[in-house]
Amino acid sequence: MQSTNAQGILIRRIDYGDSDLILTFITQKYGKISLMAKSAKKSVRRFGGILELFYFLELIIRPGKGSKPSILENASLIRPFEKIRTNVVHTAYASYWAELIHLFIEEKNAQDDIFQLFFLYWTNLIIPQLPPMYFILYFKYAF
Repeated sequence: MQSTNAQGILIRRIDYGDSDLILTFITQKYGKISLMAKSAKKSVRRFGGILELFYFLELIIRPGKGSKPSILENASLIRPFEKIRTNVVHTAYASYWAELIHLFIEEKNAQDDIFQLFFLYWTNLIIPQLPPMYFILYFKYAF
């Protein structure tokens, strides 16, 4: 199968074995998607420390065969959203949103409006225009 590209925000990262990771992204193209990153902890060339929570990445995805998970072949950083990770309150809000996405959005069910709202929220945490609580209330209403 041929590889595809997508852009996504990393919302969940789970260690799998000694060197692999299972990563969950929210993407515009696929919605929520979980990918296996083989040898991600060891591969500096392919991933080089960019598989961090809340990073916005360009993904190269190889579809899984049968019931096997899709594979993250490569990734490049688009936007790190570094101010989220350096402010404990912003990290708490971002974690809350990521958990909502993980629990309530179906896997591989593209929902452009949810992605746009999520991305707007991420941007608002960096350049505050409204208090984060307003976005949380709106997001709960949108569900």
